Amino acid sequence: MTLMEIMVVLAILALLTSLLVVNYAGIFSSAKHKIAVQEMAKIVELVEQYRILTGDYPSQDDGLAALTKPLPNQTEPLAKGRILDPWGHPYIYVYPGQHGKYDITSLGADGAEGGDGENADIHSWDDQATTLPGS
Repeated sequence: MTLMEIMVVLAILALLTSLLVVNYAGIFSSAKHKIAVQEMAKIVELVEQYRILTGDYPSQDDGLAALTKPLPNQTEPLAKGRILDPWGHPYIYVYPGQHGKYDITSLGADGAEGGDGENADIHSWDDQATTLPGS
């Protein structure tokens, strides 16, 4: 093989690699959003389980941290560690809620209200499990 043939092969490989990266970048960003929706559903289940076990929802002061502490007559907490969204931000818990008995929100990748795609907010009160960005 000549040097020119090797250079052509390397150029073709570089082009194919760049096409794959561009095509799959969107898949990875929407994956975190889907994970956040699933985690939100799990947190809602844990908050409801907390209510069943204690008779009330976690207070505004305790927030979701109440899920990480053992309840009376239990040795294990409902959740382990800090409860963070896939981007490392804490979920926002409001009790009593404006949209339900309580509200839970993730502010998305940017950590700010509003946004589209990966930056879109995820709320416990809407049906985002069926309306994900990029779906």
